[in-house]
Formats: sequence, structure tokens, C-alpha cells
Amino acid sequence: MRMIVRLRIQKEVLRGAVLEKAHEVLYVEHRQMCESCSRSQANPDQWVAAVQLGQHVPHRRTFFYLEQLILKHDAAAQAIRIKQMDHGIDFFFSSRSHGVKFVEFVDKVAPVRSRDDRQLVSYDPKSNNYNYKYTFSVEICPICHEDLICLPPKVATSLGNLVHLRFA
Repeated sequence: MRMIVRLRIQKEVLRGAVLEKAHEVLYVEHRQMCESCSRSQANPDQWVAAVQLGQHVPHRRTFFYLEQLILKHDAAAQAIRIKQMDHGIDFFFSSRSHGVKFVEFVDKVAPVRSRDDRQLVSYDPKSNNYNYKYTFSVEICPICHEDLICLPPKVATSLGNLVHLRFA
């Protein structure tokens, strides 16, 4: 798209003498996406790291809390795609480091158990380059705030003689 703007600039120079000049400015708009956006538009399955975040409970209270923390701290800013699944959410990233950073964030804000796997995508024997797809499986602890839990007697005494039945 092209746009021409005509400007007239006036200024008083000496006692009532006005100097005026006209200019034409041409604006040209080039519609183009950044490199990472255009790559993801061309092939939406072009991810390098996937984080599968899940919790096996009948309610979604922890997910709602975690969603607020992710939005507040902008933790999923580098995600190229987010997909909701039956028992969780999948986050897809364009690099392994972004996925690791997201897993570390979730580990700081919630009790989790995680494991990671990698799958060979391609190998170039001439340059000795390996390309992998990384998958991080993160399971959030099924105990939520205000859940009633029963502690074994040995665990209760080791935690400072707590009551066996208590709210989390």
C-alpha cells in the first residue's frame, strides 16, 4: 500500500514575512511477518520442544491458579502454540531452552514431577549435525489447596507432631 502525504510548512521569518515550503512524503507499507512467525505459519508442526503439563484430578482448580501465574509472569511468551488436552495442556516451543525455562518456572510455583525425552528427527553425517524433538512431561501433584489429606503416623511425627487428618 502506498500513501502520499502533502505537507505545507510555514514560519514567520521577519516582521510579517512568512516563509512557506511544500513537501510530499511517500509512505510504502510492506506487509511481512518476522522470520519465526512466517516459519510457524508455513508449517505449524515445526516445534522443537513440547511441554505436556497435566494433573489427574476431577477438578481444575490448580490449572486455573497456574494459568493466572503464567499470565502474570509471562512465562509462556515464547510458546508458538498452546493446545488443551483431556487431562492437561500442551505447550510447544521453537527451541529446547524455552521449553526448559518453562518447566523450571512451573517447578518453582507448584509441586511437580517431570521427565524429559528426545527423539531424533534428522542427522547429517557430513556436518555431524543432529536434530531432535524434545518432550517434557510435567505432572502436577494431585493434592490441591483445601483438600483433606491423611498423613501416616511416622510422617506426621517427623513434621512436628501434626494431626493425622489435615487440610492442605
